[in-house]
Amino acid sequence: MEKVVERMANQEEVYWKQRSRNMWLKQGDRNTPYFHAQASQRRAKNWIRGLASPQGDYCTGQAEMVDNITDYFFGIFTSQNPCWGDIKAVLKCVEPRVDDEMNEDICRPFTAKEVKKHFLICTRIRRLDRMECRRYAIKNTGILWEKELLERYSIFSMMAGNELWTSIKVLSFMGDDTDNVILGFESIHWIRNHKGSNRGYAALKLDLSKAYDRVEWVFLRAIMRKLGFAEKWVDLNMRCVQTVSYSFSLNQEVVGRVIPGRGLRQGDPLSPYLFVLCAQGLSSLISSSVSQGVIHGVRLAPRCPIISHLFFAEESLIFCHASESDCEKIAALLKIYEKAMRQLINFEKSALTVSPNTQQVIVDKFKNVFKVPVVQGHEIYLGLPTFTMRNKKLQFGYLKERMLKKIAGWSGKMFTDGGKEILIKSVLQAIPTYVM
Repeated sequence: MEKVVERMANQEEVYWKQRSRNMWLKQGDRNTPYFHAQASQRRAKNWIRGLASPQGDYCTGQAEMVDNITDYFFGIFTSQNPCWGDIKAVLKCVEPRVDDEMNEDICRPFTAKEVKKHFLICTRIRRLDRMECRRYAIKNTGILWEKELLERYSIFSMMAGNELWTSIKVLSFMGDDTDNVILGFESIHWIRNHKGSNRGYAALKLDLSKAYDRVEWVFLRAIMRKLGFAEKWVDLNMRCVQTVSYSFSLNQEVVGRVIPGRGLRQGDPLSPYLFVLCAQGLSSLISSSVSQGVIHGVRLAPRCPIISHLFFAEESLIFCHASESDCEKIAALLKIYEKAMRQLINFEKSALTVSPNTQQVIVDKFKNVFKVPVVQGHEIYLGLPTFTMRNKKLQFGYLKERMLKKIAGWSGKMFTDGGKEILIKSVLQAIPTYVM
């Protein structure tokens, strides 16, 4: 009887820990009242009592809210069927980069050892049953094929993402975020202080609206083929992308269903690398124009290579001469890319930085073409300030605000002294450490 009671107590603890969605406190502390409080707090905070429709009407009924949510996401995930001619205009600048040896490596079947390794990773992330993991991972001593892996999509997505990440690193499609930060900051600093000639320079920071949700599947398949990926690998990745449907959690009830015609899954290990391949289309357009002398990047030193653009996920920086020709050509390239991939650039959140020696006529030209504000320096790039001010308290005050917001959310929780210490070391210290 004692064992039965012990087992039921453990089950209750696990249940309420999952309901509270708390990740820092481990099981075994028997802090069930804390989990209850967390679950109740989340329920009160996440309860939706009404929604405003695009027409301006405010609805409070469950059925009306479900219809509004479904219509909104249906509009986002419905394909706009890009013209094949627009896609070909982008693909003609993309050069094949994947050779037969690389295709042979990424298309090889996964072994049971690899599946077991990634299954254990998902176990730690999602708290899956370890015995189920072990049974599935060792049920075959030979090779596990893709059909079996697709039955456990999270495992395959992580494994395929690792293979694709290796290929992208080899092909130099994506650098380290530290490299992008250094190059971006140095380039912007050089532009802000450039006064030595009559030629002005500009840095355009672009913000993509709903970048992952607007990825057209036909463009993704086309660019993977053009880069040289094997048809088997392309089909396998497209099956992962296209076999998805979305439902919505509204007031603790799963409602609605949307079957998308485009887009990448948020939080999927495979999605960031597929998006990098799509962004390679815009990168190839700009690189081709630079090699032809149509667009001119910036050269920070006499023997320094020309820097024309820096892409990291949705963060994009384009460097050019502050001239009418460069302005018009970049606008034309962005239009081609928007038509091919149906991406939407949010110019309201974009910004432009020009060197001090740029003529006002050119500045007005950029403002009229891109409809973007002109700033002295882009405030944030990859989560970091791009330039330093004399008033450090004003510039880095957002760090203090972020930490105070975290603490405000903890104030009502029943923390022990040990719990507070763990949160300070694992959460608060990470905020300023990233900036440093």
